Amino acid sequence: MCNRSRLGGGGGNGPMALPGSYTVSLSQRVDGEVTELAGPVPFEIAPMGGSAIPLQDRAAVLAFQRQTGELLRAVSGTQRVAGAAMARISAMKQALDRWPSADPALRQEARALELRLLDLQETLNGSRTRASRAEPDMPGIVARVNQVVRGHWNGLHGPTQTHREQYRIANDAFTALYPDMSQLIETDLPALEARLEAVGVPWTTGRALPDWPPNG
Repeated sequence: MCNRSRLGGGGGNGPMALPGSYTVSLSQRVDGEVTELAGPVPFEIAPMGGSAIPLQDRAAVLAFQRQTGELLRAVSGTQRVAGAAMARISAMKQALDRWPSADPALRQEARALELRLLDLQETLNGSRTRASRAEPDMPGIVARVNQVVRGHWNGLHGPTQTHREQYRIANDAFTALYPDMSQLIETDLPALEARLEAVGVPWTTGRALPDWPPNG
């Protein structure tokens, strides 16, 4: 049985629920209105064939699973937002290429943002070029988090020291990367998009509503 409530929201399966007391209820949602149909009914989850996790260690296992769930949520979300940001940058570059009167400095700035984001994505995802050439490479943050999740969420033995070390490395790397990613996506990219809007470059995906009526 998977416990999704530990992950702080989002879809997908969570880690296996630890043995203990739980409740279950049944509800329906129609047109946004939720109606309780039955429950809550208490039930017990018993260890499968004798739990490999001592009773006194289960709280620590649960705490670690919550930590990995939150890191997975943040890393996965950042990965998707970074991909969307790269699409916005590509669209800006194409629009500038088609706009003869655009200041060449704008395209240079777009290219600089692209290179910064590529470096951040490589830290997040690992090097795709090295992987395509079957060259050895250090795993990215995403790979480390996935290794931890796959390694202990569906087992009965709890995390190993290797899992905890992989979590520490991934958490430290993501904590270091996050300010730079946030600066690029939440500040620098919108600022460049606003400058394109100010000089009349055609609208591109991800930008705010075009100015209307036009200034001047």
